Amino acid sequence: WSDYAVDAVSLTNRTGARLLIVDDEIAQRNVLAVIVEQAGMECKTAPGAKEALSLLQTEPFNAVSRI
Repeated sequence: WSDYAVDAVSLTNRTGARLLIVDDEIAQRNVLAVIVEQAGMECKTAPGAKEALSLLQTEPFNAVSRI
């Protein structure tokens, strides 16, 4: 959990950026999504590679995070 807090601090100057979060654990995806959104970024989540690839083909993202 503390690792996510450190990451959130480094994300604070990314207002408006779009992040795709990929993880099979829904709780992990949701926690990171809340942190990212509080930092002013837009985010989408995917439970796995297949869903992530589908999103990447249809939407632009500035970064992809695989936890």
